[in-house]
Amino acid sequence: MTAADPTKATALWSLSADLEERTWIDWLEAHTSFMFPLHHFEGNVQLTDTHLVLEGRHKRDKNQSKSLRIAKDSIVSVTHGFDQRFRRGDERSLGLVFSPVIISFRNSDKSDETETVYIGFDVTCLRTNHNEQWCSEINRWRAGELLARDAATVSSPTSEKAAPLAASS
Repeated sequence: MTAADPTKATALWSLSADLEERTWIDWLEAHTSFMFPLHHFEGNVQLTDTHLVLEGRHKRDKNQSKSLRIAKDSIVSVTHGFDQRFRRGDERSLGLVFSPVIISFRNSDKSDETETVYIGFDVTCLRTNHNEQWCSEINRWRAGELLARDAATVSSPTSEKAAPLAASS
C-alpha cells in the first residue's frame, strides 16, 4: 500500500504448484543475503471492488508473464504465516522478519478444488514488507468493511519504500 494508492502494491508471489516444483536454486536465492524471499513471480497486486488481481513476470524468464484474477467470493481463507508448502525453514529469517500472506481460493475451472497463492507485499531485499497490514486489509475487504474505492481513507505505512521491481507490461 502506498500513500498514492493504498489499493496497489508491488508483489512477489508463487502458486502452490510453483512451490511443489521449486529447485535448489530457488532455495539458495531465498537464503542468500540481500536476495528476496522464496517466490517465482514479480509484479503488482491490486484490490478492486470484486477481485484481487496479481500481474507479474517470472523472476528468471521475463518473457513468461502471469495474470491472476481472484474473485472476492472465491476466497476461502487469508492468513499470514507458514503452512505445509511454504515452511518456516524456507525463509532465511525463519519467519522473524518475513512470512507470506497465504490466500486459498476456489479455482473457477474446478469449483471443488482450491488453489493457494503465497504473496509478499512491498518486500525489500532486507525482507521488510507490508504483509501483516495487507492480510488485515484483505480480510476487511472480504468482509465488506473496505471497498477498493474507499481505501484512500486507509492510512499508509510510513516504513521504507519497497525496492522497484521489473515492470509487468
